Amino acid sequence: DNDKQGAGSGAGSNDFGALSNLSANPSKNAVVDDKLVLADKGLRAFEFTDDMRRRVTRLDLSQNFLKISSIDAPSLSYSWLRELILSNNNLTRAPVFGRPTCLLRLDLSGNPELTVIPAGFSEAVPQLRELNLQNCALRTLGPIKSPLSPAAASSGLDGSSQARRASELIGLRFLEVLNVENNALSLHELTPILHLKTLKQLWWRRNPGLDDPLFGEEIGTSLREHLPNVIQVDGRNPRVSQSVKRRSRCRAGSSSESKAGAVESKMQSTLLTAKRAVGKRHHESKISSGQSPAQSPN
Repeated sequence: DNDKQGAGSGAGSNDFGALSNLSANPSKNAVVDDKLVLADKGLRAFEFTDDMRRRVTRLDLSQNFLKISSIDAPSLSYSWLRELILSNNNLTRAPVFGRPTCLLRLDLSGNPELTVIPAGFSEAVPQLRELNLQNCALRTLGPIKSPLSPAAASSGLDGSSQARRASELIGLRFLEVLNVENNALSLHELTPILHLKTLKQLWWRRNPGLDDPLFGEEIGTSLREHLPNVIQVDGRNPRVSQSVKRRSRCRAGSSSESKAGAVESKMQSTLLTAKRAVGKRHHESKISSGQSPAQSPN
């Protein structure tokens, strides 16, 4: 880290202007086709120059020291970027651009101080297909835009109230891939994901909400009904997983029935054996007393 800080100190000294030389010689910009890779360069500020705007549609700024205030969001707003990677930086919130962008993929993972998805986020990335928020510190997936009554707030699984409070998330009408793994999201905050009907892949494990007993009762058993297009949840096919669970429950039920039947059969056998033993002793006692078996009233 000390080496990275030393490398980045020069870049941060003059803010955006210090990086103007990045466009002076395009061959030094690591532009491959339409992708500019500036990962792990010790950057503390970034300016999206006119030269970059003309050439770059994919930008990798991962593993630097960038903060929201040191990213040239206004210039990025007027770019043709389709992919933006800001993973492993010092972001405290998701970026909000000044106008709707063309972004299809946004990676904000590995920002341990990122706690907020601010208002206006979804409006700025209306075409987004992939959003990576893994390994952040999110406690909510969107601000409350309209106040909820105490009863609605405590309901937890009420779809309409969740839609109102999570508008930033469900505004992503084309989102297909979402990763919120390893955050601090409760069940109350995870349930708005069920409104993203276009989702195909979802990662949400390692969140407190998945340990809530209500998760298994209300969501886990019918995930396919909530997300009809999903084909992968935490790396598994939910349809196969639920089928395996159903088969396991059936096998467990059959096994229990078989065990119960075996116990009942053994009990009946034991009773029959005891009954025969009692009859034999009764018969022998009559013989020993001098009474012939034929004289027995029974």
